[in-house]
Amino acid sequence: MDMDDREFVRIVDEIISGRKIITNNGSIYIFIQPYKLDRELANAFYEIKLEEAIKSGVIPEDELMKRLEEKGIWTEDDEADIDRLLERIVSNRKIRNKLQLPSRKKKVDETIEELTKEYYGKINEKYRSYNLCAEGVSSSYRDYYLMSKCILDSDENKVWGSVDEVMGDGDSDNVLILKELFLKFLQSYEVGTIRKIARSGYFRGFWSINKNIGGLFRLHMHDWSASQIELSRWSGIYDSVYKDLHRPPDSVVEDDAALDEWLEERHNKYQADVLERSGKYRLPVSGDVILVGADSQDLRILRGGEDNKKKLPKGRNDIKE
Repeated sequence: MDMDDREFVRIVDEIISGRKIITNNGSIYIFIQPYKLDRELANAFYEIKLEEAIKSGVIPEDELMKRLEEKGIWTEDDEADIDRLLERIVSNRKIRNKLQLPSRKKKVDETIEELTKEYYGKINEKYRSYNLCAEGVSSSYRDYYLMSKCILDSDENKVWGSVDEVMGDGDSDNVLILKELFLKFLQSYEVGTIRKIARSGYFRGFWSINKNIGGLFRLHMHDWSASQIELSRWSGIYDSVYKDLHRPPDSVVEDDAALDEWLEERHNKYQADVLERSGKYRLPVSGDVILVGADSQDLRILRGGEDNKKKLPKGRNDIKE
């Protein structure tokens, strides 16, 4: 099994379990995804801390950005650069999905990596002073609260007993590194990765056994992570593809762009079929007489009111005006 396969299996297992093991500074840590209650409490703490910060005179984010712009530290051109880099990243990912040759894919991957590094460099530059604003102070408290609930040691005990312990930890560099890694852990994997997992034999066996017995991720649905929600959604989509009487070849199923095109064609055909079947069942307007209870071939809308009743077949007296 090569490295790519091992990495793929690691990601699948991480999503299914909702856990990730990382090492930092010679120690082992276990990240676990927060329950919905933890997320709701974290957001409630954010609102409380934001109100406290503003009342105490901490500058709001919009005011901070305004001052940075006035001093030339951050400008509209810098903001445009972030948007431009993000657009280029997305565009290159779409191009990569359409490529077949590994050598060309590798070249685009290198471009995406360079653009991503530049993008996050600009983001870090923008938010270097973010922790000085009210929203930054509140966000840090929210993040530290979740860390106190969701980061375990190698014995599966919580590293910190409270948010105050996180903020008071003497090894602040270690805390900041763990914070960055933990926030990345909470983000969903890219949709391309999720789709590759959803159509893989490795995951589909697990999916087919567990999807109907409530044990898909060993959690209630409202506690699912963003990656788990996306993986479940795409697994359902691939179910419909595999069951379709006009299922496309595997080469299309495994090509995201080609499958998207096939799904859109199927959707458009379905919509057209529905319109064709229901075209004669248009909504009534004033003066219409609707024939109900008839066979589908007889269903129609007759105009003219009372006079048209005489033209109806015998036995069809279930007329609604």
